[in-house]
Amino acid sequence: MKTELKDRLRELRKARGYSQQDIARELNISRQAISKWENGKSYPDLDNLILLSTFYDVPLDNFFCSEIRKNQEKRKKNYILFIGILAGYFMSPFGVIILLFIFFYTKKADNYLYRLLIYIFLLIALIRNLNDLYDLWIFNSPQNRIYEIEKIIEK
Repeated sequence: MKTELKDRLRELRKARGYSQQDIARELNISRQAISKWENGKSYPDLDNLILLSTFYDVPLDNFFCSEIRKNQEKRKKNYILFIGILAGYFMSPFGVIILLFIFFYTKKADNYLYRLLIYIFLLIALIRNLNDLYDLWIFNSPQNRIYEIEKIIEK
């Protein structure tokens, strides 16, 4: 069971000054069931969630909103990471710094497949950035400048 649901059930009960026995009596269930819900050992079925929602006078989605918000925040972070990779790809060769930051930030990602996908895109963008960096280095090297000056003098 998600931590947020058990904590939310406990918060609602304590905020209204009820004991587990009071809730159990009102909902016509055992006190042990309430205890299990609040300790995360089991969770209420839909009928009991509706009863709890009515009893506490809160919308049913109030029990799950923190989960929804957390998922939305994860999606937002994922979008930001992909936008960062695109920016790093197109800001070559300075994107290397952005890509290295994203690489270290991605290590905190939960999902293995998501992390693997990010690493693949990072590798592609990093190869492009290093290639552009190499081209800049070759183009601006002193030997290349001397060669360009000699070509101009020959003409």
